[in-house]
Amino acid sequence: MTEKIKKTYRENYRSIKRFIERRISSVEDSEDILQDIFMKALDDANSLYAVENLAAWFFRVAANRVIDWYRRKKRREVSLPGAVDEATVEDLIHDSGIDIEKDFIRSLVVESLINSIEELPPDQAWVIIRQGIEGRTFKELSQESGISVNTLISRKRYALSFLQNRLTEIKGLLSEV
Repeated sequence: MTEKIKKTYRENYRSIKRFIERRISSVEDSEDILQDIFMKALDDANSLYAVENLAAWFFRVAANRVIDWYRRKKRREVSLPGAVDEATVEDLIHDSGIDIEKDFIRSLVVESLINSIEELPPDQAWVIIRQGIEGRTFKELSQESGISVNTLISRKRYALSFLQNRLTEIKGLLSEV
């Protein structure tokens, strides 16, 4: 089984890597997740005999690792409605009232949220990823980009509004299931 795991991993390495990198901007963290997936496969080799599609298993584990990576990001309290600079993507999910503890629902919500972030205008997506997900400060982003802090806050506010609407739609769809 170990050889099958290695072969499948080699054949899908680039696709899995792109999958992770599209969701996590940190090269180091992406590499760590990639290595972790392979080690998990080797550790679970005996139980993977029952898995029909090993490539799909790799992608499912990759998606779960990305979700876990986002969960470990520093949570920030959103105590005031105007505290846009403190809100994180994880707070959006939490505040939406969607129970993401079930793996299936969690993967749907995260995948939908990732797709929604990709639909944002590039300047809004950049702020959400850098500030809302990576936890960088507006001051750091302003120094890096040359864009004023107020403009960055405004872009994040528009992005959060869009993402909140999307999460409301997702919650509605999930309640119908």
